[in-house]
Amino acid sequence: MDTSNTKIIIGPHIRAESFEVGEDVAQRLFNTFLKMKTNESTPLKVHPDPQKCWVDLAQIATAQIKGTLKQSSMPLISEQNTFTDANFHSFRRGKAPQGRQFSFVARL
Repeated sequence: MDTSNTKIIIGPHIRAESFEVGEDVAQRLFNTFLKMKTNESTPLKVHPDPQKCWVDLAQIATAQIKGTLKQSSMPLISEQNTFTDANFHSFRRGKAPQGRQFSFVARL
């Protein structure tokens, strides 16, 4: 399949500065990142609590996109943070059941 004209957009999501996880989750996400055999810097960001870290999900998704589609161009990445922007639902922000975001892939 020719993906040279493929346009990829990563929509609003929890950004690295808000996505705080424990070591166990961080390691699982990092292992996913390593499978893409990218030479980009780590998607894990230093956290003041040594038992936690922040994770850049967009960086992991970008590595997966590049590795899977063999695409050299970077996806467009939304700067909107679903944790800090009250226009989006966020369980982490509200600490109670929230509405849901929708994710989709479309081929036009």
